[in-house]
Amino acid sequence: MASKDTSRGTVNYFTEELAKEHELYLLKHALLIYNDPGLSLGPLSEPPNRSPMLPTYVIRERIADTGDCYVIARGDQQGEAKINRKGDLLGSRNFLFPTFTLPSRPHAVYVLVKDLIKCLESALSSAEFLHQNAQLYGVKASPEELEFLKENRLCSSEEANDDICFVTAKSAFMLFGARVVVGGTRLVDDYWEQITKEQGFLPHHRVFAIKSKILKVLLTLKPSATSDETSKILDCDIPNEPSYQIVSEQPSWELRQEYARDLTQGEHLSVIVPGQNITGSLELSAQFKLPKYHGKTSLQAAIQAGTQDTPIGALPSPFNTSQPAPSETASKSDKRLLSGILYPLAGPKLDKNSGTQSSGSSSSHDVTLNVNGWKFEMPVRSDPSDTCTYSSKGLPIHDSWSIVERLKSLTPNEINEMQHIHDSVYVNTGLQKARRTRKTRWTKYWQYKAGVPIGTTQQNASAVMQKYLKELETHIEVVRTLDEANDREQVTTIRRVPNPNFLGHSNITGLKPPYISE
Repeated sequence: MASKDTSRGTVNYFTEELAKEHELYLLKHALLIYNDPGLSLGPLSEPPNRSPMLPTYVIRERIADTGDCYVIARGDQQGEAKINRKGDLLGSRNFLFPTFTLPSRPHAVYVLVKDLIKCLESALSSAEFLHQNAQLYGVKASPEELEFLKENRLCSSEEANDDICFVTAKSAFMLFGARVVVGGTRLVDDYWEQITKEQGFLPHHRVFAIKSKILKVLLTLKPSATSDETSKILDCDIPNEPSYQIVSEQPSWELRQEYARDLTQGEHLSVIVPGQNITGSLELSAQFKLPKYHGKTSLQAAIQAGTQDTPIGALPSPFNTSQPAPSETASKSDKRLLSGILYPLAGPKLDKNSGTQSSGSSSSHDVTLNVNGWKFEMPVRSDPSDTCTYSSKGLPIHDSWSIVERLKSLTPNEINEMQHIHDSVYVNTGLQKARRTRKTRWTKYWQYKAGVPIGTTQQNASAVMQKYLKELETHIEVVRTLDEANDREQVTTIRRVPNPNFLGHSNITGLKPPYISE
């Protein structure tokens, strides 16, 4: 960026050289990924259909001492190496918008919200944009600051003063990452690099929408591209997932007749007719047990001793040490039918976030969480650099060096209530995972029944309507059979005839059906 130092502040303009550098990067990247749907993430002319999901890293109830941003609750060590505390990008990186420092605020670099919106190609107003991105704190420009911005051509005098606000450049980089960097590359130019990597993103994944003039140059550089390849560049590919992964087909008519005949005659059934259904549907399992943080009689003993409201850390050590472990006291009645909703054929898997098994009846125990005979099975972290927040079962991950003191302050009544709450979290988490899987599979099943490509999404629905249905209408099937009587080959041509329900062949031409009387 070309910087301009004034006696009252600094301005870094977004120059034409940086704009050309960014366009050249987009062209090079488009040449690499245009024929790879997994990396292009939808039509190149539109924003990617998938972006990283970021954690909540600010405390919105508290404003920093500088008065221009929220208090940062957590950060990323790799991201801090890409930008300094003031807000200047490091490592030869440049912002996609003008930045500035103010005479009254020389400690930080700022960007106007309107420039940030323009960079992200959003159609929202400044107020709507800040409301949608709640981790940004918008600062209204004072009269002196407005004068500085207008003198340095960062805003025009025609703009309403109430609409001019700015945010810190560092907060914009933390939230949007590579999207606000010239030639921004996923992971390389993202602040939350580790979190983005865990969500399956690669440096080759597309970050920006490609402008039409760059797409035209792209087609010029590919002279051998056909119309199909052109549509593949300008539109996303039509999916075609194999149906056998989604649908278990119903057997033929002859097989069902044989099954019915054997059934009526009382003969042994030699063939199983499963019918037609989706594969991998909702399956119930009784693998999980209720969380047991106390023995069978420990709570009763606490009630008899009158210590049910006394913190367990204050109880004498021998109070519950004679109680059997939860694994010994757990009986068949401890299991619940719906507390173990698993994926099909899913066995015990190690939870990388919590260090415990995510399924199965035997989960690993942390012996440090045993307090006077009360044994807790909770996900904990031992590495301070671990940024995982929740385990696969839905419980928050606590710090191993601080959770023990919190557990000692619990009373037997509170532990009993905590068991019920944790059991509810397990059930709800398992149900939501099963619902998401079932919804996806049933959607694909009905796509199969409707005759559209399996895996069609909202992003490529237009391609299905415009290309796939037209190909379906003009498809000609040729069947060759041998005519033994005449000793010759007989060729039969089958062409589809669209009915009025087919797209573009409706027999209703007016606003009302022609058979409705006035």
